[in-house]
Amino acid sequence: MQKNNIMTLQDLIEEGCKYGENPLKDFFGNDYKVNESLQESFLVWARKVLAFIENYYPKSGNIKDIRERLKSDHEECRIETYRFIISILKSLEEPNNPVKVTPSNIEVLYQILNGFSGFVRQLNNRHDNRNGIIVKDEYDVQDILHAQFVTFFEDVRAEDPVPINAGSGSRLDFLIVDIKTAVEVKMTRKRLGDKAIGEQLLVDVCRYRKRNDIERLVFFIYDPEHHIRNPKGLKNDIEKQSGPGCIINTFVVN
Repeated sequence: MQKNNIMTLQDLIEEGCKYGENPLKDFFGNDYKVNESLQESFLVWARKVLAFIENYYPKSGNIKDIRERLKSDHEECRIETYRFIISILKSLEEPNNPVKVTPSNIEVLYQILNGFSGFVRQLNNRHDNRNGIIVKDEYDVQDILHAQFVTFFEDVRAEDPVPINAGSGSRLDFLIVDIKTAVEVKMTRKRLGDKAIGEQLLVDVCRYRKRNDIERLVFFIYDPEHHIRNPKGLKNDIEKQSGPGCIINTFVVN
């Protein structure tokens, strides 16, 4: 049992058992994916498992195996990925020292991005109807995100230059050095919907993913007027570009 905010190997195994229950089936009736209602928490659990093994089994070959499996999974939450991770956990012996449970830095980033719309709404819900912040374009989005990033991360570099051979004059919107993650920000508008945004992101992928100081490339698309007609399709198309050494995540937020 988990006590005093301490996570043990057995806790991770017990927490993970539920992700194997009632999986989604494919066309042929075979177990295919983690149950849809559990997929978001499954990804959090999987990253927690990886952090646990990195901390207490730093020389384990399982670290590389789990990273590669999660990359190839593209956050589709395939049941084979779950079974692979849980089997590794069950093969380990409990470490001498337990791990304190705290959100990983990447989880903090995800929380910031997923909560962006609510954050903006709250900024505009001010005392005595004082003026709020009107988000007109990408620069407004960047300013708000920058303020949040520097609250939680130590080394945040805005408009970080990209090497000249990756594209003349190119700059990353943000490089969060703490977690070797690049964040590129887009805001939709009329005539900048699925197709145009998708083309821009594919160009950005080619520019940025070859950098050796980046392990994750995150695209944040703010779409308050719902110009993106198929956000899941756009997300899947871009995240398929993930490859060895660079995970790509896409967030479409209204």
